[in-house]
Amino acid sequence: MRQRPLVSMSIAFITGLILARWMNLPLLLTATLIVFLFAVPLFLLPRACRTTRYYFFLTAFLTLGLFWATWDNERHQSQLLSDLNTFLDITGVVVEEPKIYPNRVLYTLEVKEIRQGNYRRKVKEKVEVVQYYPKQAKNKTNPEKQQPFYHYGDILKIHGQLKLPPQARNPGEFDYRAYLARRYIYTRMAVEDPLAISKIGSVVGNPLRRLALSAKGKVAAAITRALPPREAAVLQALLFGDKEQLDENDVEAFQNLGIMHLLAVSGSNVGFVLLLVMTVAGLLGLGRGAAVMLGLGGLFFYAALCGFTSSVTRASIMAGLGLLAYRERERRDFYTALALAALFILFFNPRSLYESGFQLSFVATWGIVYFYPLFDGLLARLPSWRSYLAAALAAQLAVLPLQVYYFNLIPCLGLPVNIITLGLAGVLVITGLAASVLVLLFPPLAYPLLLAAGVIIHFLLALLSKMASLPGAVLSVGTPGPALILGYYILAAAFREIYLHRQEPRLLWFWRWQGQKVVLLGLTAAALFLWLPRQGRDDFKIVFLDVGQGDAIYIHTPRGKNILVDGGGRPYNPDSNFDVGEDIVVPFLRRQGVRRLDLVVSTHPDADHLGGLAAVIRQLPVSLVITPPPGAMFPDYKDFLVEVAARKINWAVAGRGDKVVIDPDLEILVLHPGREIKGSRADGNNNSLVLRLGHGRNTFLLAGDIETEAMADLVATDLPLRSTVFKVPHHGSRYGLKEDFLAAVDPEAVIISAGADNNFGHPAPEILAYWQREGAKIYRTDRQGAITITSDGESWQVKPFISPK
Repeated sequence: MRQRPLVSMSIAFITGLILARWMNLPLLLTATLIVFLFAVPLFLLPRACRTTRYYFFLTAFLTLGLFWATWDNERHQSQLLSDLNTFLDITGVVVEEPKIYPNRVLYTLEVKEIRQGNYRRKVKEKVEVVQYYPKQAKNKTNPEKQQPFYHYGDILKIHGQLKLPPQARNPGEFDYRAYLARRYIYTRMAVEDPLAISKIGSVVGNPLRRLALSAKGKVAAAITRALPPREAAVLQALLFGDKEQLDENDVEAFQNLGIMHLLAVSGSNVGFVLLLVMTVAGLLGLGRGAAVMLGLGGLFFYAALCGFTSSVTRASIMAGLGLLAYRERERRDFYTALALAALFILFFNPRSLYESGFQLSFVATWGIVYFYPLFDGLLARLPSWRSYLAAALAAQLAVLPLQVYYFNLIPCLGLPVNIITLGLAGVLVITGLAASVLVLLFPPLAYPLLLAAGVIIHFLLALLSKMASLPGAVLSVGTPGPALILGYYILAAAFREIYLHRQEPRLLWFWRWQGQKVVLLGLTAAALFLWLPRQGRDDFKIVFLDVGQGDAIYIHTPRGKNILVDGGGRPYNPDSNFDVGEDIVVPFLRRQGVRRLDLVVSTHPDADHLGGLAAVIRQLPVSLVITPPPGAMFPDYKDFLVEVAARKINWAVAGRGDKVVIDPDLEILVLHPGREIKGSRADGNNNSLVLRLGHGRNTFLLAGDIETEAMADLVATDLPLRSTVFKVPHHGSRYGLKEDFLAAVDPEAVIISAGADNNFGHPAPEILAYWQREGAKIYRTDRQGAITITSDGESWQVKPFISPK
């Protein structure tokens, strides 16, 4: 076997980076250990002790990774946390290309100074600035004409509040705060008034970066002028990886068909750039050395155009190493080049290791080369074009677990769509790159090429839209755990190794015993584990989702049934297109592996409970919907019930004393409403459904939005009220304080579902004071995110998503 020491050292270094998340060793101790581990094999051990020296170096690189991650975390701490949530002025330089979205523009500002009255402080830290377009500029095709945009090198003075970026608040949710922290950005400032930002100067910055962004700006402007917005957005994504202007439906189609990688600039783009540059070098008659230097310059310039993302940096480094090997007339080793590219990226930003783009780029590249011989052999009876099929299969096999982990889907049409679109994408990239060069040299000649690219993109989008709408084009699956992902790769690698070495005596017996079928069955079992619902009994699980100022409760019964009580719905920003059901509840359910809801309960038709359910019943099959008797609430329920009927979902009303049988191991008793309450402060709230769930010794009371009138009505009955866990009604409103009812419930823990910094003052101080006085444990979604409770029928455990600091 060929020795690749750099590969082993890179793996050891990455292992050290990962270990740093759990090990916090003093930097001095770690540095001393590194010196020792390098000194022993270099100066003390004889060269003959190769194995011992190798393991010393391996341990040294592991320790170096541990040191590097620890040093990075300690060195890059925010200097601005003491200045949060107060109005002040920041002054800094725009250090990255602005990201332009339909309703906002994002700037990365390297802040140099903060001011507040007489208070002034020098700092050096990146801040994300979010400038929302003025309301009159919204829904415009070209918002750039409505207000000035700022660019790389501009010095800006901005007045506003520094805040922490939003963080993930539900299991599996995208964590924007962590995403920015991986880019060394810890705070953000959002402004809506254009006068809050003023340009006070500019600096040159990095000349190459400025030149690259200037060239990119000219190309982007030409594309925008030549093509309709939809086609222009796709071409810019293909050429530069800019996805901000993409239509949401197009993004969904690319994801569901497994071709999102086409919009992440990587190896194929870099290959086309290199082909273009080396063609020019040939036409100019340059020698080998000069051509290589021109190629390296072209690669670096293109990486700068694309913002040095992980995928383009990886591809550029590997292509550059290939050029150097070509100059020296040596053969480049693929795995060594891949390891060197990883080390280079992680040296400058060790946090890139946790980026999905970094992982997908490197795993796909590794998989194409590693698994290609396997599929080339399995498809040996096919003609020579099988190489394209083998490469596509190899990439799909390699990235499938990560694709499932990050996107919770299996693109069933991924293989044929990739084969069809790769050629078209290649034509588009070559055409776009050629047009880009012409835009900079002779613009009139560029427009025919751009128009041709627009025609191809229009055809491509129409084709993808049709394919994405086919039944079974995509399968939704739950998020796999690390053990399942690791097992998948072990089985895939085992099958590859057994197949390629099947003629060796030590494996021949296994192959003749049809060992390949054993491994294939293992891979199939792993896939079925992701897709098929598990049988048998699980623990009861109830998750109080953080949907802002609203309620949404997911219940997974012991026998695998799925229940949703309410769906949130009050928008965070009335001017946005944000939908709590579509953007929070449905993605959460998909991450849980929910493909059908056995029961959806709407406690009452207030928007902060009902609004998100519309998206739920549109996107997931539902067996039964239960509401309280509509009565006077019918006008508020009308649109929802029309949607339920249109989708032929069974609908039932429930009232006091009814029992809902979904799972024999779970008792669901309806406590309220009984008689319709009229003339109260809020009749809709007081006629909410109230459910009492029983699992073994543990009980859970879900009280909707009932207030004192409904509480008095319940106390007057002989229904069981005492519960282990109590979902406090109406988000902790003061109108839910009726002590005889609360004393009858007598819970060990209470859950309050309220929005962070809501305008209603929820939860009310008197509600908190009451439960503190009673000694109940208080859990709040506004502070702790989603609250997950599991029960085995005897004991129960609570796990807030956000741990207290």
